[in-house]
Amino acid sequence: MTMTLLLEGLWDFCPDPDERGQADGWATRWPEGRRPCVLPLPWNLMDPALFKYEGIVWFFRTVPSLPEGEWWIAGDGVNHRVTAWANGVLLGSHEGGYLPFEFALPHRAMAPLRLALAVDNRLGPKTLPPAGADWFNWGGVVRRLCLRARPAGRLADVRRGTPLSGALRVEGRVVGRDAETCRVEARLLDADGASVWEGQASPRGGADGQGFSLSGTVARPRLWSPDQPAMYTLVVRVAGGGETEGDVQTLPIGFREVRAEGCRILLNGQPIRLRGISRHEAHPHVGNAGIDQLAFADLLLLKRAGANLVRLAHYPHDPHVLDLADRLGVLVFAELPTVWLGEEQMADPEVLARAVATFDALWQRDRHHPSIILWGLLAECATQTEAGERFFAALTAHVRQRDPGRLITQASETPDGDRCFQYADVLGLNYFHGWYADAPIAEYGEALDRLHANFPDKPILLSSHGADAIAGFRSFHAVKWSEEAQATYHAAVIAEVRRRPFVAGQAIWLLADYQGPAWRTARFTPLQRPKEQNNKGLLDEYRRPKLAYDRVQALYRAWADE
Repeated sequence: MTMTLLLEGLWDFCPDPDERGQADGWATRWPEGRRPCVLPLPWNLMDPALFKYEGIVWFFRTVPSLPEGEWWIAGDGVNHRVTAWANGVLLGSHEGGYLPFEFALPHRAMAPLRLALAVDNRLGPKTLPPAGADWFNWGGVVRRLCLRARPAGRLADVRRGTPLSGALRVEGRVVGRDAETCRVEARLLDADGASVWEGQASPRGGADGQGFSLSGTVARPRLWSPDQPAMYTLVVRVAGGGETEGDVQTLPIGFREVRAEGCRILLNGQPIRLRGISRHEAHPHVGNAGIDQLAFADLLLLKRAGANLVRLAHYPHDPHVLDLADRLGVLVFAELPTVWLGEEQMADPEVLARAVATFDALWQRDRHHPSIILWGLLAECATQTEAGERFFAALTAHVRQRDPGRLITQASETPDGDRCFQYADVLGLNYFHGWYADAPIAEYGEALDRLHANFPDKPILLSSHGADAIAGFRSFHAVKWSEEAQATYHAAVIAEVRRRPFVAGQAIWLLADYQGPAWRTARFTPLQRPKEQNNKGLLDEYRRPKLAYDRVQALYRAWADE
């Protein structure tokens, strides 16, 4: 049976700007000057001096007692690179601030357990995201961290197939001791906890563990959709093999199908137009820490605005956000942190390899969630270049092989000359001419028309558009930066989208204002961003509504009734 000990709560931390912690043996001899902190929380909010700090910070904690067993330390997100020690023994390192990791502890029983983590949030030209991305580079342990013990026979790579017919297929492996003598049992539970299908199998040997496969049929399954998010729970457990209670995994299951047909996106065979809003993980009080209550409140605000889609910009969000989207009935546009890649980066095989590995890790984590219908593989990259085309073609081929049941898109900055649209299922267009260029809103419709003329048989998603408004700045004349100007802008763009049936929908940028980058970029400086924020939110950073929220709510609800 799996045991979990949460490591949330009090830790000690110590910045290491001179990078002497490893040489001085901080993993064993904890440094003087440590200060208390609470995790998960980015270090930028622990001390004003660390607000824009980029470098290494160490974290320390003692676990006084630990039941005997085989233990791992596991985390959902440490930004951007973490190296871990237990009682001075190096456990491992992981890079990628938005994806899970785990390191095995070296002994079956260790108590007291002295944990040390060295975290480095610095980004570079080959990291994902690269340095210079247009959001704040929070640092530290920003999602759940725990100690986890598993039984000798452990489940690995559990997969399932759930077509609309109700056919159910469950596959996976059992690894570790006693895998040869165990059996695997599976049950599918409906929303009331009643079993609607059961099966069992004896795993058979293979090079990477004992494989198993189960299949059956669920009679007349309830289909998952935003209007009726019918969820099931798949419980898979290892039995026998000398264990009193074997390993158990529970997976969210939703019977649904998404595909593109001509200019339309079909959900369960029915056309659906996407009324979307983008979301960043950011709040003034907790930064990008994975707090379930804040995520739940954000998704409720999104649904109350009449939206049926959330674009999770521009990186894998906390895994519990997907659980919430499943239950609340919110479609998800999930993204890789492949943003603002230039031609040189896209020509680099190492960057492509990192993008492939990042998708594999995200797919491994989130593939069971019915809410995800779109994989966003690039955002505002050099997709007009030959290098960009080769990069995207290779990445899409890999993603389709992994996950043929979801649609692929990329968020391009131009309706003309993008060499990657030909590989996408849905044409994503980021367009801000009505804000940065002071162009007439009619240009949005013209851009959509040109894109449709070039690709008449593909659905289009206006994947990002918006206008800044300083919360509380009101103007009789609807001058730029006012709440009136932002509300008028959104009404005009929504009208351009709604009157074009070949446009499958849009994703407004964005739900709430958020902290901008702590550095000057080629595109923006802090002086161009009042309060050093992106102020395009329909809500301010504390989730207080601007006029645009009410305007979008009325228009989205009317659109839903069409």
